Amino acid sequence: MSIDTVRQWAPMFQDCADHVYDLPGDLVKVHQALGRLDEQITSTASDQPDPTAVTRDVIAITKAAALAGKAAWPDVAAIRQTTEAGADHELRRQVLERARQEMAGELSDLIVNGAERILVDCLRPAFDRLVTAFTAAAKVIPEAPTTDTLMRASDTVRTAWLSLDDNVSTCTRIRDTAEKLNRLTPVQHDVFGEFAMMTNLLEVWPEC
Repeated sequence: MSIDTVRQWAPMFQDCADHVYDLPGDLVKVHQALGRLDEQITSTASDQPDPTAVTRDVIAITKAAALAGKAAWPDVAAIRQTTEAGADHELRRQVLERARQEMAGELSDLIVNGAERILVDCLRPAFDRLVTAFTAAAKVIPEAPTTDTLMRASDTVRTAWLSLDDNVSTCTRIRDTAEKLNRLTPVQHDVFGEFAMMTNLLEVWPEC
């Protein structure tokens, strides 16, 4: 994938964190490990040893000693230690970057190779729960309800109506992820419909 895997699939993992749907445990584990590597890489930028600053300090001390008529023999041990620490720090950063790159590739492979598993085992059950919720709401909400009608309706009707916005938003999130996964590897058992949005497509349009 040309786009960074973590950024590209961030919405899917956020949906999982928000309990919109579950994801396979191995996938979540690798994604969490990537997050920890990202945190470590970010932290390396803030604690980089700076031999330049140490060198300036040693120069200032050496000049001050000379001005005071003392021996101006610079103590370079601190410079050497900081330089070595900087080299080690840079090597650690390179290792972290390489580890992150390889793990991002592993995450990408898990998503691509497991696209059907995610669709069938994770997204489909969540989608079915929404269909059940929409069906139940349709049975109690009056057709073309007005605000006045809803205000006078029973608690059951009002609760069903108020749940629609959240459920529609959840449905959109599920479908967005499903469409991305389907673009990776088309699901063989869904060749006549888009994520089972219409299970009786051939009955409605036989010419398909």
